[in-house]
Amino acid sequence: MKQILWPAIQLMNQLKLVYKFLLISILFLLPIAFMGYMLVSQLYSDIQRIENEVYGIKVSRDAAQLLNLSQQYRDYRATAKLRQNPGLEEKSLQLRKVIGAQLETLKGEDYRFDENGDLVAQLEDLQRSWRKLVSEDNNEFSMAPQIAYYSGFVTKAENFLATVQQVSGVAQDPSRTIQFLMGLSNEYLIKATGKIGEVRASGIFSLVEGRVGFDVSDYLNKLFDELTAVNAGFTSQLEVTLSSSAEVRSGLAGSAEAAKGLVLAARDQLDTEIITPMVLEQQWSDFDKSISTKIAGLYELNTNIYDLTEQFLGARLDERQTTLFGIFAVQAVLLLIIVYISMGFFVSVKSTIERFAQGARQVSAGDLTVNLDSSNKDEMGELTREFNQMTQKVHQLMTQLVDTAGEVDNQAKRVNDVAIASSDASSRQTEETTQISDAMHQMVDTVAEVASSSQAALRRLTRPMRRLRKARWWSTTPCRPLIGFRMRFRLL
Repeated sequence: MKQILWPAIQLMNQLKLVYKFLLISILFLLPIAFMGYMLVSQLYSDIQRIENEVYGIKVSRDAAQLLNLSQQYRDYRATAKLRQNPGLEEKSLQLRKVIGAQLETLKGEDYRFDENGDLVAQLEDLQRSWRKLVSEDNNEFSMAPQIAYYSGFVTKAENFLATVQQVSGVAQDPSRTIQFLMGLSNEYLIKATGKIGEVRASGIFSLVEGRVGFDVSDYLNKLFDELTAVNAGFTSQLEVTLSSSAEVRSGLAGSAEAAKGLVLAARDQLDTEIITPMVLEQQWSDFDKSISTKIAGLYELNTNIYDLTEQFLGARLDERQTTLFGIFAVQAVLLLIIVYISMGFFVSVKSTIERFAQGARQVSAGDLTVNLDSSNKDEMGELTREFNQMTQKVHQLMTQLVDTAGEVDNQAKRVNDVAIASSDASSRQTEETTQISDAMHQMVDTVAEVASSSQAALRRLTRPMRRLRKARWWSTTPCRPLIGFRMRFRLL
C-alpha cells in the first residue's frame, strides 16, 4: 500500500501544511463544483427553453390574431372584389389597416428564441407578401379562385404561426399535456376556423349574389363534406385533450363545451341557409354575424389553450427557478460548511503542531514540566497524550537521575572524606613507620655497635679464656703446676 501511495506521500512531504489543505480542498471541491455546474447548466437550459416557450406563446397570440384578421380579410375582400359591395369594401379596407398594424406589432416582438433568424426572415417574407397582395389585389372573376387567391396569404400566416411554435419549442414541449393542447390548436382549431371562414366567404358571396350558382354549388358541397371531416377530427382530439389531465378539463371546460358543436353548427347553417334554399333572401350581415360568432368561439378556445399552456409553463418555470435557487443555496451552504470544517481542521492541526513546536522548544530549553492540552479525541489528541507521557517519563527519569547524582555526589564526598582521612592516617602511619624505621635503624646501629663491642670484648676475652683453659689443664696434670705457672707468668 505504501508503494502505491508513494508518489502522493512524496508530494505531500514537499508541501507546507497550508498548501496541503489547499490542494486537498481544491481536489475535493472540483468534483462537487463540476456536478453542480452540470446540474445548474441543465436547469438553466430548461429555464431558457421554458422562457422561449413562454415567449413563443406570447408571439403565437399575435400570430393567431394575424391569422384571424387575414381570414376575415379573405372572406370579406373576395366578395368585395367580385361584386364591389360597399359594406364589404369598407370592412376589407379597415382590415387592411389592422393587418398592417398587426404585422408591425409582430415585427416589434422579442424573438430571442430565434437564434438562426429563420422566424424573422419568414416574417419579412410575410410582410412582403402582404404588401404585394394589397398592391396587386387581383380579380379572379369567380368565387373559388378569388377565395384561393386571398387564401395564399392566410396559408402563409398559418405557416408563420406554426413556425413560431416550432422555433420557440412549445410544439416539442416534453409535457404530454402541452403536446395535446398544441396539437388541438395547430392541427384542428386552425383548420376548423379556416373552413368555417370559407363558409362565411362563400355564404356572403351567395347572399350578395342572391343565389347559388352552379360553380359555387360544387364548392359548397365539397365544403360541407370537409366540415364533416374536420368536425370528426376536432371533437375526437378535443376529448383526448380534455382527458389528458384534470387541470386541462377544468381550465377548458366552459370554452371547450361551447366550441364542441360549432363546426357542425356552421356546416348545418351552410346547408340550411345557403345550399338548400332556392332563393336567398337573408341579409349577408346577419349570416356574417352568426358565422363570425362561431369562429370567435373557436378562437376563444384557442386563446384559453394559450392561457392554460402559459400557466403550465409558468408553473414549471417557477419550479425550475426555485430548484435552481435551491441548488445555489445548497451549494453555497455546502461550500461554506466544507470551507468552515476544512478551516477548522486546518486550524486544529496547525494549533496542535504549534503547541508541539512550543512544547519541544520548552523541553529543549530544559523545562520538562510541559503538559500540552490533550482534549482532542482524534489522532492528534492521542499524539499529544503520548507527548505528555513522554515528557513526564523524561521528567521522572531526570529527577531520578538528579537524585542519583546527588547520592553519588554524597557518596563521592564521603569517599573523599574517607580518602582524606585515609591519607592522613597513611601519612601518620608513614611518619610512624619512618620513626619506627629510624628507630629500627638506630637500634640496628646500636645493635651493630653492641655487636661490634661484643665482638671486641669477646675477642678480648678469648685470650684469657684460652689461658684459663690451659691453666686448668696444667692443674690437672703432673706438670700442671709448672705449666700453670708458666701460663700465669705469661699472663702476668
